[in-house]
Amino acid sequence: MYDRILQGLSATACSMRSNAKPSRWSPSGVCDARTVDEVVKRGFGSRLSVLGPLEQSDLVGLDLTRSIHSTLMPAIDATDRPHPYLEALVADGHLGMSTGKGFHDWTPESAKKVRDRLNRFLARQAHQSKAPDTED
Repeated sequence: MYDRILQGLSATACSMRSNAKPSRWSPSGVCDARTVDEVVKRGFGSRLSVLGPLEQSDLVGLDLTRSIHSTLMPAIDATDRPHPYLEALVADGHLGMSTGKGFHDWTPESAKKVRDRLNRFLARQAHQSKAPDTED
């Protein structure tokens, strides 16, 4: 029961966090609301059911994630630098799937399983996106 409550709270916190950031982008001129929604729906949001945000960071590498945070955070967040935990992981050489440790611990098999799951999903998405868009 306790695990379910924590999962619910974590899901709510992630949802609020993912909504809070983009809600600041439009007024600050980063991009308009329609662009935010389209990027989420057609971009990373569509992958969240198969690849969580920390898995994605481990997949691309925490060194790249840190570089992206260093570049983007000042423009999109009140935080002016990557989180100290991310900095510590990179400093310790824990770069994600490529090194076997990041936010998660990875074996070659577990990393391959995530990559394969993502590739199958992206192939399905690419196939589905070839159909004409009839909704507005």
